[in-house]
Amino acid sequence: MSCYKYLFRIINKFIIESIPWLYIYIGEEKKGIDFVKENIQDICGDGLDNCIDNLSLDLLYKMAYIYYSSYDYEAALDIANMIISTKKNSWESLNYYEKLKNNLYFTSGMIYMKWGDYNKSLERFNLGFQYVKANKNKVEKYNYKIETWVTKIGFTYFYKGDLYLKLQDYELALESFKAGLGENIKEGNYKILYMAGYALERLGDFDKALQFYEFSLNNKPSYTKAHFSKANILYKQQNYNEAKANLIDIINKDSNYIKAY
Repeated sequence: MSCYKYLFRIINKFIIESIPWLYIYIGEEKKGIDFVKENIQDICGDGLDNCIDNLSLDLLYKMAYIYYSSYDYEAALDIANMIISTKKNSWESLNYYEKLKNNLYFTSGMIYMKWGDYNKSLERFNLGFQYVKANKNKVEKYNYKIETWVTKIGFTYFYKGDLYLKLQDYELALESFKAGLGENIKEGNYKILYMAGYALERLGDFDKALQFYEFSLNNKPSYTKAHFSKANILYKQQNYNEAKANLIDIINKDSNYIKAY
C-alpha cells in the first residue's frame, strides 16, 4: 500500500470518527448516533470492542438506549455487554463509568427477561442491586433505586415461576415465587403471593395455599382471583357456607366475574 493511500485511510477514519461529535456539538445528537449506526463497520472494525477506543462510552450508551427503544434488542445487548465487560476507561471518570454500567445492568436485564432468559436477567438485576447497595453515599435517590431493583428482581422470579407453572413443574414454580417475595413474605407483592398459593394448591397443600391467598388479599383486598381461589379451596374442604360467602362477596365487588356464578 502506498503512503498516500495509507494517509488517506487515516484521514478518512479520523473524519468518520469526528462527524458524530460535530453533530452532537451543534445539538443534533440523534443524527450523530444514526451516523455511527450507519458507519459502525468503519468506526469499530470487525468487533464492537474497538468502539471503546474510537468513541465515548457516553455515546455508546446512548446508542444502546436508542437500539433498545427501537426494539433492536440484539444490537442494544451487544453494546451493553461490551461496555459492561470493558476494562478500558480513558474517556470518562471511573464514577461515571460505574453509573453507566449500573444503568446497563437494568437495560440488559430487561432484554434477557423479554427473551425468557430469566437466570441471565436475574444475574444482571442482582449486579445492579449490589452496586446501588454498595454505593449508598454516591447514589442519588438511594431508597427509590433500591426499591426499583428489588421490584425488578421480584418480578423476574415471578415470570420465571410462571414459566414453570406452564410446564407444570409446581415445585420449581413455588421456589421461584418464594424467592421473588424475599424475606418478608407477608408484605410481598399480591400477585406473586397469589401465584405461590396457586402452585401450592396444585401441589395439594390446600391449607398452605389458603394462607398465601389470605396474604394476597391482605395486601390487595379487591383482588378477585385470590377471592375466587380461596372460595374454591373452602369448597374442596367442604366449608360450603364460607365458600358461598366468598363467592357472593366476589359478585358484589365484580359482577362481571363469571366464574363466581
